[in-house]
Parts: sequence; structure tokens; C-alpha cells
Amino acid sequence: MNFRWRYRASLLLLLGMFSVVLFAIFNVFNKPAYFFTFVVLLSIAVLLVVALVYLWERQLHLMEVFFLGAKHNDFTQGFSKNALGRELADALNTLANKFQQDMSGQRAEVALLTTIIRQAPIAIITFDTDGRIHIFNNAAAALLDIKAPSGVNDIVVDGTGLHNILSSTASKKNTVKITQDGIALNLKFSATKILLLDSEQTVVTIENIGREIHQAEYEAWRNLIGVLTHEIMNSITPIVSLADSCKDILSQEALLESSKDALAQELNDVRKGAEMIANRSQGIMNFVDGYRRLSKVPLPQKQAISLQRLFDDFELLYELRLAKKSIELTIVVNPSDLKINADRQLIEQVLINLINNAIDACDEGGKICILAKLHKSNVLLEVDDNGCGMATQVATQVFTPFYTTKREGTGIGMSLVRQIMHAHGGQVALESTMNKGTKVSLVF
Repeated sequence: MNFRWRYRASLLLLLGMFSVVLFAIFNVFNKPAYFFTFVVLLSIAVLLVVALVYLWERQLHLMEVFFLGAKHNDFTQGFSKNALGRELADALNTLANKFQQDMSGQRAEVALLTTIIRQAPIAIITFDTDGRIHIFNNAAAALLDIKAPSGVNDIVVDGTGLHNILSSTASKKNTVKITQDGIALNLKFSATKILLLDSEQTVVTIENIGREIHQAEYEAWRNLIGVLTHEIMNSITPIVSLADSCKDILSQEALLESSKDALAQELNDVRKGAEMIANRSQGIMNFVDGYRRLSKVPLPQKQAISLQRLFDDFELLYELRLAKKSIELTIVVNPSDLKINADRQLIEQVLINLINNAIDACDEGGKICILAKLHKSNVLLEVDDNGCGMATQVATQVFTPFYTTKREGTGIGMSLVRQIMHAHGGQVALESTMNKGTKVSLVF
């Protein structure tokens, strides 16, 4: 029988019997001849009340057992079909089994995640607002040479506490250089706060990025040395050749005995050689000056800049040059009152380089679009053209100092753009497709 109907039937039966007994008690009340009957009926009434209370409390007890099991994550106790009925017992047992399976799965997942965290190659530390450490994995112990610290105050890196390292930068990211067993390490600290069961936890990851830094430095130096060697050799080789030619001419013993016309011709050759030497020497000086400019980008003096007003000024500045090539310039600022916090002179230098490159890349009737918009939490500036574009191998070298494909180019324009954006804490990216155009994105 369904538990609900069994419960109702039992309840109605007890209530019915209790009503009959009460009616009988009322009839024999104050009748001395039925005193014994009165006592028996009263006892039966008490027993019926006890039965009603037991029926009610049995259900409460079973529910209490179930919910206490849920509270303490204990679902090992089954529920009898005789006590509850087949349907309710099956439902509670199924629910208890499901909870037990879910808990077993969660325990397995926690055990797996704990193992992964403890064996992860990146150092991971978690601690609460009181500084108590909850996770300190094997990589952290090996990297920091600390065994099982109880609190965050026990973690000291190169004489500096972990709290001080994490609070030393607003972005909660910092790199610390330390020496461990005679080996220099570059440790990058990153911290993230999470809310776990109403408790704030700080998750700290520590990476040794020394190898990546050294590799990047090596690549930068290799590229720079390659460019320097190429540029200097291109200038020095003709200078040496011209100097040798001039020396040979001036070393001729019969030079002064030559005819006036022959002497004039030789001296003219020497003069031309000297002019070419001077020109190439000036080229080297310009090259060195470009290197100096690139290596001495001033610290930005930031202020609020209206992008709409800035772009309007550039539209006026380039009006004649754009008209000469019939280039259409489109400016879009969304929202129109969008501003950036930057050094106006340095950002103007960035835009001058980008717009000049776009104009040089465009043919007659080309199009250039300057777009400024909000992108997530950043301001995005894009300079897009439909010019000749660049091959992939050229695009990958664009930001290399002194690399240029222009006959009169210095090769420092895009490098300077990257330097200025780096000084502003921003990023620059370039996308280019041959014969389709180029887009340069600035992220503030």
C-alpha cells in the first residue's frame, strides 16, 4: 500500500477509535455502576493518544535521521519499507544513495585536484585572511627552500616577506630576483583573491621565469647585433673602398707631374670620394643618433586626453598630404567623449609613425581608418589601411630596431611605438596581409 494512504488510514482509524471511546466515556461519566467501564475506557483513550503521538513522532524521527545524515554527510543508514512503505523508503534510499555517490565523486575530485596541485610544476600557495596556510605544494617547498610553513609570515624570500612582495605593486604581480645555491632565479609572483565557503582565500602562484627572460634577452641581442652588423658593414665597406681609392690616387708619385687636366680629374675623383665618405659617415651618425633616441624614451607625463580632439588635430595636420594621394581618412571614436590617460607628445609621436606608414603603404585613392573604442576594460586604438600590406616574414621583423624595408627609412619608427606603449603600460599588435592592408592596434 502507498505510504501516504497507509499513514492516512492509520491516522483516521486512531482518530475514529478515539472519538468512539470519548463518546462512550461521556455516556458512562457520573454513573457509579459503570466505574470500572469508565476506567477501562479512559485507559483506552490514553493508549490511543499515545498511539497518535507515536505515529506522528515516528515520521518526525525518520525525517530527523535523514536530515541529520545529510548534515553530517552520513547516508549509510537505510530506511525500512515496513516502517515507511515501499514508495517512500525507495525514494529516501535512492536520494541517500545519490547523495552518497555525489559525495564519493566530490571526494575523488578533491583528492585528484589536491594531488595535481601538490605535484604541479608551478609553486602554489593559498592562505586565508588570518595568514593561515592551507596549501603549500611541493614546487613551492622546493623553489623557496621552506618546509611546511604554518603561516604566511613564515615565508620570507630573499629577506622580504611574502605580504610585502605581493603588496609592492598595485597589479599584484611582481618579479623578485634571488640567488639560491649560487644560481640566480627570477621569480614572478601572482596573487588572486577568491571567496570559498564565505572565507576569503588568497591564491599565490610563483614561477621561475629566468629561462624565458634569458631567452628573450638573447633573442633581442641577437636581432640587434644582426641589424647593427648589417647597417655598419653596409656603411663601412664603401667608406673603406673609397678611402683606399683616394689613398691610391694621392699616392701616385707622378701625380704632381701630370698635366693640368689629368691632375684636375684625379683631384675631382678624390673630392667625390671624400664627399661620399662624408655622406656615409653622416649616415652612420644618423644611425647612432636613432639608436640613442630609441634607448632614451622619456618617462610619460600622463594627463587625460580627449581622443576625438586629438584625432581632429591629426586630420587637419595631414589634410594636404592625404589630398595629394586622394586618400580617404575615416575617424571613429565610440563613445565620442572617450579619453585616455597618457603623455600627449609621446602618443602624438606614435600616431605620426602609424599614419605615415599607412599613407606610404596606400596607393592613390586608398583608405585609412582610425578607430577608438572601449574593449572590455581597456581603450583600443586601431589604425587600419587598405595598402600594400606586408609579407609574413617582414611583419614578424617590424618591431626589430633598425629593421626597415624603406629606402629612406631609419627602422626605428615601430620600435619607438612599442617602446612608448611599453612605457605607458600598454601593448601594440600588428596584423598585415599582403596586398590587402595592415592594422595596428594599441591597447591602453
